Amino acid sequence: MKTIIYISFSLLSVQLMAQSVTVKGSISKNNDPMILLTVPVDGLYFDAAADTIMADETSRSFSVQRKLDKPGFASITYKGLTSYFYIEPGKTYQFNPADNQNDILKLTGKDQDAISFFNRIASREKTWRFAAALDTISADPAARIRAVDEEVKLFKDTLVLLKQQGKTDQNLHDIIFGYLDLYRTKILATSYQFTLNERSEKQPPLSAENKQKILKISGSLYDQLPSKPAWAKYPDFSDLMYYVYAYSRMTDTARAAVSSQPANTKEAAIQSRNKVFDRYFKGEANQMAYASDIYQYAVNIPPPEEIIASFTAFKEKFPHSKLSPWLEPSIAKVKTYYQNVANNNNVKYLDNYQDISTFEQLREKLKGRITYIDIWATWCGYCVEEFKYAPLVHPAFKKMNVETLYLSLDVDNANENWLKMVKGMNMGGVNIRAGSALAKDMSNVIPNFEGIPRYIIIGRNGEVLEWDALRPSAGKALIAQLEKYTKGS
Repeated sequence: MKTIIYISFSLLSVQLMAQSVTVKGSISKNNDPMILLTVPVDGLYFDAAADTIMADETSRSFSVQRKLDKPGFASITYKGLTSYFYIEPGKTYQFNPADNQNDILKLTGKDQDAISFFNRIASREKTWRFAAALDTISADPAARIRAVDEEVKLFKDTLVLLKQQGKTDQNLHDIIFGYLDLYRTKILATSYQFTLNERSEKQPPLSAENKQKILKISGSLYDQLPSKPAWAKYPDFSDLMYYVYAYSRMTDTARAAVSSQPANTKEAAIQSRNKVFDRYFKGEANQMAYASDIYQYAVNIPPPEEIIASFTAFKEKFPHSKLSPWLEPSIAKVKTYYQNVANNNNVKYLDNYQDISTFEQLREKLKGRITYIDIWATWCGYCVEEFKYAPLVHPAFKKMNVETLYLSLDVDNANENWLKMVKGMNMGGVNIRAGSALAKDMSNVIPNFEGIPRYIIIGRNGEVLEWDALRPSAGKALIAQLEKYTKGS
């Protein structure tokens, strides 16, 4: 009986291992230990399926095991740089810092060359560069198709060579080979969209004839999408969603699919996009289009409140979707945001901030403690992105008796949006919205003030300690920067 039990547990252990994947590696010394890992959900790459892992502060190594039922594309993001890789249940994947590039984590092992090749061609920056080059070379769609087909042929030849050299197995070869079909469509779609958008003086004028050619050939490009549900498994599938919807707003034929939309509201926009998704994406691609769109709306700041109802409708349309649990946390944050907007009465504002018209007056107001100024605006995505790191550094700020001042550069007619956002996000610290006079003075006084976010450290006597302080995402490096001025206080 004991032997039978032993065998049973052994089989269970093997089965559990086969339903999971291990990702491990190391990071460079003294670098930020935070790493973002995204694993596929039901074989689909889904941005929402990401969680944070922390490297050990002593060994600088990390090792995590995640549930994985089906193979698919995953990604690892470190210091804002993302690497995609293909994973299968029961396997282990090792990452180490790339040579001479400590901010990049690179896959090691047999598949490393094939995966490195995939990352080069799947790069959004690479797509935009090539698409922009096509736009400046020729407005003729046929010429662009020839250029893209030539590049795709080169990529296919490279894949064949990698296979012959034993640097990829047949399965990964076929997966990346299949991606080149999507890549071709994405490059052409990006190029056409660049051309159809407003053109600069450096670009040749777009004739009415060529515009119609591009719209027609775009239509033929997108008409193939219903037969490509497998494209949903690739990381940049969501890019196609944007181009399809943008195209649908420019053509009479496609516009008919959304002609029943009500007034121009967030709800109308969501309904409009859903109708386009139903037309162009089928099977798992349709589910993925809906889920990705909900996620992108949900993580916007401020998020549209209507997305809560959209998620409810998604669960009704796809009752067995494995994507729903990954959307739940984002939707919960949307609900919390609007509860805060309605009920949060704990927001602090700098006394009489409306009367401050110069940066010197502001510094006078801040005397008495060290202040970390976060200059932002409600429309600044990079500014809002930094807010998620604030809870990681605020406990250290409190120990050092450092105050945070959130200084918004929103104009007067955005005052209501600003008030809602500071309540909804419940950021902590003290808040101020710069009037036009203060904003103008700051642009003159702050050295090399070319954009936001921008961070400044003010001393106890109102003096400027750092004109260009580190961001919250710098984590321990920012805390160390502040400690220089708080030690002994």
